[in-house]
Amino acid sequence: MAVPDGEAPLPERIRIHSKEIIRTLAIIHGSELTSADMYNSSIVMLRPYRMLTYYENEIRQWHSRLEEQYRNPDANDEPAANDEAPQKDGAKDDNENEDTNSTQEETSGVEDPQGLSKSRTALEHLTYLLKFMDDYVHKRLDYLKSSSCEKIFFSDIWHLFKPGGQVISADGKQIYQIFNVTSTPHIGEERFSKFAKEDEDSREAADGQIVIQCVFIHFDGRQIGPVVRNVSIPKFDGEKAVTSLKIYPLRFHVRKKLERQIMGRKPTGDEIGKSLRDGVAKLQETLIERGKLFTEVAAVKHMYYSGLTVDTRDEVQSQVMIDFAEAFLVEKNGNWRPEVKHLVGMIEISNSLRRDAPCTALCCAEESVHNDIYVDNKRHHDFMKEMLRGVEDGVDDLPPAAIYPRPLETLKTGGSTLTRDDLLIMSYTVFGFVLRDRSWAQLDLTHLTHFTDTVDDSSAGNDDETEDDKTAFGRLVLPPGHKNMVLSLISQHFRNKAAQRDKDRDEQVDIVRGKGKGLIILLHGAPGVGKTTTAEGVAEKFKKPLFQITCGDLGSSPKDVEDALQTNFALANRWGCILLLDEADVFLAERRRDDFNRNGLVAVFLRVLEYYAGILFLTTNRIGDFDEAFASRIHMSLHYPPLKLVSTSKIFELNLKMIKKRYQEADRKITIDMQGIGEYAEEYWQRNVKARLNGRQIRNACQTALALAEFDAQPEGSKYDLTVRSDAKVHLTVKHI
Repeated sequence: MAVPDGEAPLPERIRIHSKEIIRTLAIIHGSELTSADMYNSSIVMLRPYRMLTYYENEIRQWHSRLEEQYRNPDANDEPAANDEAPQKDGAKDDNENEDTNSTQEETSGVEDPQGLSKSRTALEHLTYLLKFMDDYVHKRLDYLKSSSCEKIFFSDIWHLFKPGGQVISADGKQIYQIFNVTSTPHIGEERFSKFAKEDEDSREAADGQIVIQCVFIHFDGRQIGPVVRNVSIPKFDGEKAVTSLKIYPLRFHVRKKLERQIMGRKPTGDEIGKSLRDGVAKLQETLIERGKLFTEVAAVKHMYYSGLTVDTRDEVQSQVMIDFAEAFLVEKNGNWRPEVKHLVGMIEISNSLRRDAPCTALCCAEESVHNDIYVDNKRHHDFMKEMLRGVEDGVDDLPPAAIYPRPLETLKTGGSTLTRDDLLIMSYTVFGFVLRDRSWAQLDLTHLTHFTDTVDDSSAGNDDETEDDKTAFGRLVLPPGHKNMVLSLISQHFRNKAAQRDKDRDEQVDIVRGKGKGLIILLHGAPGVGKTTTAEGVAEKFKKPLFQITCGDLGSSPKDVEDALQTNFALANRWGCILLLDEADVFLAERRRDDFNRNGLVAVFLRVLEYYAGILFLTTNRIGDFDEAFASRIHMSLHYPPLKLVSTSKIFELNLKMIKKRYQEADRKITIDMQGIGEYAEEYWQRNVKARLNGRQIRNACQTALALAEFDAQPEGSKYDLTVRSDAKVHLTVKHI
């Protein structure tokens, strides 16, 4: 069965006997193609035919001038072109003649005393060479660019990956720009080479691997710029799926997704092509927006993360603080800092690829094989020249960030800009502190959202609710006056800090410099009455990060506690967090003469507390059992008594309304017996004086009741299915409480 045009591999080699072609190619190239006698030798060229592909425009220009010269059948066999090579800019001029040839800027330095390259024979032979290019090379290139291309041969790698091209990692996360493609010369296998002892690099080089140098843009805490990644593709036999490579062009990534959508109905080639183009354009726009987000969060940014971490694959649903510089200072994160480089004038080539010795195996014995590896460098230099064109023409002050780093501040202040291509290859990884887990992690930009967006979504309520009632702090059921006191103190604290920044001076509130700048609020009372939620609600209200720690995070020795407190307080102050030290009983309880270790902990805590300049909430279940040294250090102490009947009813009502709202958003039906449940809650409160519910228990009771009502609503036979029938109407009544 015949193979369709372009789907067969390129011929492994061609042998050129024509002295006219050899002379012409030597003049175009600027040096001899072989060390043998230039008039009495042939040369062999191997796929992927780098030299012929790179100089194709120049070859066609030469051929066109010869055609022009010998178009007249009576024309003598006179030179049509001088010994100067055409310029490597691909420009064509139909009116070229000997006068214009004499003004060409570049000269080859290769002699042609017999005029072989200018003869009628040269015209005829070049016609056959170009026919070979059209019939084999171009048809293969057209296939590689087509929507039907799925598999490639190893010889196609050089054509598929070109400097300046954009590729995507196999996991679909990172986009790269190709910086350089480095090939190894053809080295055939000697007869007994498999028994010889060689190092791994030499063996890979002998196998003809290709190294693709890719760049993506990252931030190292100081500069934003290119990071190099070398991707090695070892030689393989036969065909291989493009998507099985470590990297591949974007259209193959899009095609992989399209196969699930349109391939099942046998679409036409035009339909596939259009879908691929549209898919690539959509993917690029998405990645450009991701790149803009990277530049926004680089340095320090408060965000919300929902997804898996990049490094440990842990599930995270938490506020995070993006802080590159601080993350790199942590000792265990020492290998996180990306190596941002200046790439102008730099070409990295592995020593294992630097082989100039010709192939001595039987495949090339007594052959004059043209080593066209030099084309790799030429393609790279052309790419760099194009990247620097804006600077050379005076349009840009700096080269693109893909090859030249710059301080992040220049982007923030408008001193420099990023191109669409720069944004496209931004790193998808950022470094942040997970506030809920109090740990550093590598985070995926895809799972990052602005914290204010999550607050707005979660606080959306009924139209009849006031703006304040839609926030967690507004919905919180507290004793009268508590909310106003907390909000007034915190508002004043932030106003004072803002005023100091505006005046650009450090105002002192204590006779000792640096003391008394913080705001310490103690919340004490029974469990489950809103102490921790108060701190969480305040952080949401003022759109500040909540940094929550417990005594267990600080250690057990005074030294460990001091180090942990200083570290956590410094981070909280740097990020403008509201700090919550939950269950701080060990630090607040009155000291005793016989407990030296705990006395040391309290002393350390008091000293560090004195110099903290931020907002600190302390919570404890102890009532009134405090060390007297804390009395003068706490700005406000609020007591949270057990819930009264009115508060209990309000909390039940709040939880039931939240359940109803959740069902409405999911477009599901639910009816709740609000009156009946309210009456039951009041009766329970009156009857169980020693076992009244707190806020946390009420929330748990409502969730348990919902689960029972959901179970009752499912049809018989499907009550134990893992998926819930969304059309089932749920009735939540007193019997479920």
